[in-house]
Amino acid sequence: VLMLYLTIEIPRGQVQGDTQWHYPLRAFYDPPTTLWFMAALGIAFILVRALRSVPAWIVLPALLAGYVFSLEAAGWDEPPFPHRVLRLTPFLYMGLLSFSLMQKRLSRFSLLFPIPVALYLVLAFMNIRTVDEPSWWMTLPLSLLGIAGLCMTCQFLERFDVAKFVAGFGKYSLHIYVMH
Repeated sequence: VLMLYLTIEIPRGQVQGDTQWHYPLRAFYDPPTTLWFMAALGIAFILVRALRSVPAWIVLPALLAGYVFSLEAAGWDEPPFPHRVLRLTPFLYMGLLSFSLMQKRLSRFSLLFPIPVALYLVLAFMNIRTVDEPSWWMTLPLSLLGIAGLCMTCQFLERFDVAKFVAGFGKYSLHIYVMH
């Protein structure tokens, strides 16, 4: 991601006359809008990898506190990049903690995927219609419910041949997503 960013941004900075020494470092605190997710994912991945040897009872509350701080400090409308990293990291860490659980346990309940998906859609709609500014105590459980519903749906769809087609389509279109 950094190499792609530098390939795009350094020539642009040269054309615009912005040749300050810190210009390439902007990828880490103010990436372009088209690459913010990839940069945030890279930073969150490095952070999670570094923290995986620390006990989860220390790391998870700290990451959730960062999530809460980010929502309370920056709100929802176009938060700065560091806040986006704070919002992504707890979910990546919880995914690391629950990977084997998701693989083994969730597949047993994959036939029930319509329940969490429907519940998520209803609660998200109610949240949007009734609350002016969402709060962390609503968004965190809704996000986890949505993630669980999506994982269960994917586990269910893996039983069918169409899953191979969809997987191939995703595999060969990933570069399009990364570039956009």
